[in-house]
Amino acid sequence: MATAGLWNLKFLLMSRLSVSEMWVIGRRKRIVLVTVTASIIGLFLAICLFTPSTTTDTHFISGGNGNLPNPDIDHLPTQNLTVYTCSRPSSSSTIIKHDLKQIKGIFRHYVPKSFDPKYKNYCWRSQLKLSALPHTVPDLRHYYESHQLADYQVNELIQKAGGAVDGINGDTLTCIPSVFMAGFPKSGSTYIYKLLSQHPSVSPGKVKEPHFWTSFPFQNKNNYNKLAVLTYLANFKHASNCSSTDSDCVTIDASQSLIWNTRYTISDCTLPRVFRELFPNAKFIINMREPTSRTYSDFHSFSLNDCSQFFKSVLLSEVFDRKMKSETGHFSSCLQSHSLHYCTQESINYPAKVFKDCGEVRLGSSVYVSHVKRWLAFFPRDQFLFLRLDDIINDLYGTMKEIWSFLGVRVLSQEEFAELKKRVIRKPKEYNSMKDSTRQLLDDFFRPFNEELAETLGDNKFIWK
Repeated sequence: MATAGLWNLKFLLMSRLSVSEMWVIGRRKRIVLVTVTASIIGLFLAICLFTPSTTTDTHFISGGNGNLPNPDIDHLPTQNLTVYTCSRPSSSSTIIKHDLKQIKGIFRHYVPKSFDPKYKNYCWRSQLKLSALPHTVPDLRHYYESHQLADYQVNELIQKAGGAVDGINGDTLTCIPSVFMAGFPKSGSTYIYKLLSQHPSVSPGKVKEPHFWTSFPFQNKNNYNKLAVLTYLANFKHASNCSSTDSDCVTIDASQSLIWNTRYTISDCTLPRVFRELFPNAKFIINMREPTSRTYSDFHSFSLNDCSQFFKSVLLSEVFDRKMKSETGHFSSCLQSHSLHYCTQESINYPAKVFKDCGEVRLGSSVYVSHVKRWLAFFPRDQFLFLRLDDIINDLYGTMKEIWSFLGVRVLSQEEFAELKKRVIRKPKEYNSMKDSTRQLLDDFFRPFNEELAETLGDNKFIWK
C-alpha cells in the first residue's frame, strides 16, 4: 500500500497537470466505468430473460390474432383460442428431437396436402399397395425387429407398397381418419368405439389404438418412419373400401394416448402443432371420467400382471395409497418452480419410485385441463366433443345421438340402437375399493384442476361435485 501511494505521488509530481485537472480526468474515467458496467449488467439480464430455458418453450399462442408457434401454419379460425405456453421435458427426458419439417416431409411423401372434399374421411387417389405391409401399426415394431431388416430390405418393402412412385396420383382410393378419439384411458372409450363401429357409416380400423402419432413419427430412422406411415395407412384400409361405396363413411383413430402422451416429442405442443398443419379440420372426441376414479382404474390395469408378489402381503389399495401420497407430494413441489403443463408431463413420464415394480400410476393423465388447454390452443372449441363417463352410463342413447350428430352421420332410432347394442358386450371390471383417505386426498388434489377445466369448457359438470 505504501509503495503504491509513493508511486501515485511521484506520478502527480511528475505530471504537469493541476490537481483539479487530474480530478476531472478521474471523474471521466469513473463515468465510463459505471456506463460500461451498467451495459454489461443490462446485457446479462437480457440474455437471462429472453433465452429459452430447459423447461419453457418460447412459442406462444395468442387468442385469435394469428400468432402461431410455427410459421408454416398460416390460417387460424376467427374464434379466440386459449393462451398457452409450451413446456419442454426436463434435461433427463429420453426425448428424440425431430423437427416438424422432417415429420411433415416423411408424412407428405405418401399423403397429399389436400384431400377429396366429397369424402368425410381424408381420402385421395394413390398407387399404394398396402397389402405388402404388416397388417397393423402395433405389428410394425415386432415385424421390424424380428426380421432385423437392413436398410435395403426396408427400402424393398417400401417400394412394394408404392413408395418408389411417391404413393400419390394413382387409381386406388386411400383414406385415413379425420376423427380422433384422443383420450382419456379408462373413461368408456372402448365401449363407445365398439358401439360406433356398428353404425353403417362408421368403418373401424384393424385395431382401435394404433398409437402411431405418439410414437412412430418421432423415431430416428427415416426408413422406419416411412414404413410406419405406410403401415398406419394399411391399418385403415377398410376405410378406403367403406368410402368408395359411402362418401359419408367415417373412420376413427381411437388412440387414447394422443391428447396426453408427449414422451417422444420436442415439446408438449409438438403434436397439436403437427395436427394443425396436417389436419386443420380434424374432429376430436375426448372421453373423461371423474379423475380420482380414473386414476385408480388406470393403476389397476397396470397392476394386474405387475403386482402378484404384493397380493399376499399388501392390498393393492394400500399400494395405491402410498403411491398417491408420494405422487401428489412430488407434483405439488414441482408446481412451486414449474408450470402446470411441465409438471403434468413429468408426472406421467417419471412417476415416483414407491413400489416401482408394482403397477404404474399416471397421475398427470388425470389432470385433464393441462392437456385440453394445449389442444384448444391450436383448434377451435367446436372441433371437440367432450364426454363424461357419468353421462354415458346414465344416458347412453342420448350420448350416442350427440356423437352421431357431431360426426355428421345418420342418427339411429332408439329401436335401431337397441338392436345394435345387442352386438356389443360390455364387461365392467371389478376390484377392491379405494381407501377413503386416499379418495379424499385425490379429490382435494384434483379439485382446483377440475374447476379450471369447467371454466375452460364453460360447463360446471366437469367439476364432478
